[in-house]
Amino acid sequence: MRDDRIYEINYGYWFNMANERAYHHLDVLLNLVQLVGGSAAALAALQERPTLVVASGLALAVCAALSLLVQAGVKAEQHKVCKAQWIALRGKASGLTDDQLLLAVTEIQASGPNGLGVLQDVAYNATVRAIGSEHAAVKLSPWQRIAAAIA
Repeated sequence: MRDDRIYEINYGYWFNMANERAYHHLDVLLNLVQLVGGSAAALAALQERPTLVVASGLALAVCAALSLLVQAGVKAEQHKVCKAQWIALRGKASGLTDDQLLLAVTEIQASGPNGLGVLQDVAYNATVRAIGSEHAAVKLSPWQRIAAAIA
């Protein structure tokens, strides 16, 4: 039972790390597109190129909508905080009883943010590698490999 809790602590760390990084990268990408799109729209307007103004405006609108909908920066921060909780629990786990450890794990799981499902097996593989069970890693789908590269 205690080994299961230790696994869950490690998995929680890796899952939240992957999500933190994925959301951070998405936030940077959306901000970059908005910056470039805004500059392109201004330049296109000065050059009197209405097609480029419209295209840049659409790119800005889509990125702004995605930013508002997803709130990638906020989610990255939530996963960073949860990751820190897992790190803190890992540090004090040896001093806790089995019941205290179970309670602590359950509290973090209940209060933590939802993550991207595509990163579950990515986090699982990172966890089994970290605990020395490389042979237990699962094969990732193409989507999972892309998500792993982003994270």
